[in-house]
Amino acid sequence: MTSGLKEIVIGMVEDIEDEALLQVLKNDIDYFKHNGSDITVGLTPNQLEELKNLANEPDDKDTLSENEFKKATAKWLMK
Repeated sequence: MTSGLKEIVIGMVEDIEDEALLQVLKNDIDYFKHNGSDITVGLTPNQLEELKNLANEPDDKDTLSENEFKKATAKWLMK
């Protein structure tokens, strides 16, 4: 017996005509069937460390204030 969610997903996939999108879905399903939900499977220790560091960065690390944006934009518009 198929769960309701599975039936919904199957119905959605049946309606897709885009081959590229179907390939993306197939690749995702293949990946998660073989690796489970752990997306870190196969990463090297260095890659894991980099991922942890990126996850711990402040959300606004690369954000400009409105004044900084206006200043940078003004310089660009003057060129």
